[in-house]
Amino acid sequence: MRTPDASIPAGERLFRGLYEGWIDGDKVTLQAVDYRGTSVNRSKHSKPDDLLEKGFQRVGVLVSDDLPAPMVLNSVEWRFFAHDYPNPPEDVDNDAHAEIRTRRPSDGTATKCRCPGSDDARDKLRAALADKIKLL
Repeated sequence: MRTPDASIPAGERLFRGLYEGWIDGDKVTLQAVDYRGTSVNRSKHSKPDDLLEKGFQRVGVLVSDDLPAPMVLNSVEWRFFAHDYPNPPEDVDNDAHAEIRTRRPSDGTATKCRCPGSDDARDKLRAALADKIKLL
């Protein structure tokens, strides 16, 4: 079990395991994105095939410093950030695990995910992140 890094460096590739039902043509659907925190594997600690071995059917990729731009929803600004989170309770043997989360600028450097209250706003955040995930 490794100690979390303080930050994920710019340019690091982040791999997202995908099921066929989460893909429409060459696009990733909203079902692939959890607004509370979307699990990814860091390329520093894994390869795309590691996700296929866990039962995912496809792998998507995004880059740590190419997350969606800040969005204003219901008069509140939301920002995406990558949070290193190795060995979460649901995947204790995954040293490569990290999450893409959202927060408001007023949250400072807090690592807990913050989400808007409306389904419409959450879906807009999910769509923005899904658009950044490219199929390998």
